[in-house]
Amino acid sequence: MFFSRSFCASLSPPSYVIEVDSQAENDWLTELTLSHCGSANFFWLNGYDTENSGTFTWIESQTPASYTNWHTGEPNDSSGTGSEKCIASSNYLWEGWHDAPCSWPFPVVCERDS
Repeated sequence: MFFSRSFCASLSPPSYVIEVDSQAENDWLTELTLSHCGSANFFWLNGYDTENSGTFTWIESQTPASYTNWHTGEPNDSSGTGSEKCIASSNYLWEGWHDAPCSWPFPVVCERDS
């Protein structure tokens, strides 16, 4: 996910990994990724669990994620090592948000302030 943050920041104008604030935005993002990625996919959101508490904060806005769309049983740190600190969203079979290791190579949707 950290590569994704660098990628978004390198765009002109600079952007950041998308932060989802509502069900409507989540639905839009799911449709966007299904129509542009061509198949079921995971993609990064800009949330991070700094203290392994299961509470995720949006990195750009530095606010707690007030809207969430966790897949059943998530977040769960399934590895049990505290390594699942980032949020990946799935647009298909495992639809919803998942905590995941930040090093996994997922696509990204960037956003910027208007």
